[in-house]
Amino acid sequence: MSEQDDPELTAFLAKHGRSPVTVLILHEAINVLQEGLKAAFQKHRDARLALEQRVAALEATPSLKFTGTYMDTNTYVPGDCTTRQGGLWVCMSATTGPFDHAAWVLAVKKGDAR
Repeated sequence: MSEQDDPELTAFLAKHGRSPVTVLILHEAINVLQEGLKAAFQKHRDARLALEQRVAALEATPSLKFTGTYMDTNTYVPGDCTTRQGGLWVCMSATTGPFDHAAWVLAVKKGDAR
């Protein structure tokens, strides 16, 4: 890479010339590099955090899971789907024991598949 391709190098050389490097010049160069790295890492950190939030939101969303025919002995959680008296029911709140209509929503009513 030449000086013409790097505006930061061009500006640095314009300010300090091509004289031997002093501790002060080296310190200034390190500070410039450090600020650039901080900005780059912050950008990647922000992107990672945004992705982590999206994944957490997706994982918190209930998914549908077919659990077979309803049984009083099973424990059901939101998103569980079961059949009962010919209909397909989706669980909306955790439940166990005898069928509780308040915990379920009828998704498909009993009928012929014609």
